[in-house]
Amino acid sequence: MKIGFSSLSCPAWNLETIVSQAAAMGFAGVELRGLGGELHLPLCPELAANPEDVRRRLEEAHVELVCLGSSATLSSKNKRELAKLKGIVEEYLELAARLHCPIVRVFP
Repeated sequence: MKIGFSSLSCPAWNLETIVSQAAAMGFAGVELRGLGGELHLPLCPELAANPEDVRRRLEEAHVELVCLGSSATLSSKNKRELAKLKGIVEEYLELAARLHCPIVRVFP
């Protein structure tokens, strides 16, 4: 079994701190559910600007990016709201693909 943690538990940390602390504390992976106070990960330049660098830093630290945690829920009955939420999910899926992250969490 591998043990990881969510960045929701350290909302002010930047990516470098998350990666270094995960490695130092012996965690195998992290779920990113916010970064440096920003919950909408596609807006985080640290991730979007250079995904290859993010992947390299994680790999060098032997820490796996296991999930991007979104705030999106797909239960709205309002078509306009649902379309907006689907757009958010698409942003996360695109970011996850660039980061080679296998999972995007969406609330039911």
